[in-house]
Amino acid sequence: ALLDPTRVEAQQNEGRLKRLAMLATVERLRAEAGGKPLVFPKELDAVPQVVQSETDSFNARKRALNEAVGSNQSSLGLLQRELNMASTMAAKGLMSDVEVMR
Repeated sequence: ALLDPTRVEAQQNEGRLKRLAMLATVERLRAEAGGKPLVFPKELDAVPQVVQSETDSFNARKRALNEAVGSNQSSLGLLQRELNMASTMAAKGLMSDVEVMR
């Protein structure tokens, strides 16, 4: 049985593209996990659409994380103000310590 060179070449190209896509994903995940800028190896210049897709994912996830952090910081600030007010009221005898702990 003879191998069809066109088919073999197509399979090789498909495998190469899958490997490059995985490499791009790994680089994105490393940057996300390490809190570092996203930098792709030169090898990925051959697949600009993959680089763009991973860059878009990185930016979207970074935005979502920043929004979550901002929201949590805002909530923390409000809770801190509430605790300060309750502590002041407790110090004046206007609220019990048990109520402050709630």
